[in-house]
Amino acid sequence: MGGPKVMADQLGNLIALNNPPQLSIQIIPFGQGWHAGLDGAFSVFSYPDPMDLDVARVEYLDGALYLEDDGPVKRYQLAFDQLRATALPSRQSMDLIAQSARDLNA
Repeated sequence: MGGPKVMADQLGNLIALNNPPQLSIQIIPFGQGWHAGLDGAFSVFSYPDPMDLDVARVEYLDGALYLEDDGPVKRYQLAFDQLRATALPSRQSMDLIAQSARDLNA
């Protein structure tokens, strides 16, 4: 929405936000094929205190489901790890985003 200029600006904002190790943006190229992220949006929350339970948040059209049981949470942690391993490293992801922004401005 908003046309190529808006899209290029949004891509520039992603580059500005990328700040490993605090925040690392990685891209999974279209050519990669199927990956765990295609089944739907989810987040995994992990906490440094071992007394705090890890939580998986699964999004759906009308809201979100929060999972705290070890089995489901571990499956989402594994899916997240697979996504990170499948994605381009952060530097290459930033190069791809920058190239896409340049293409939009051309």
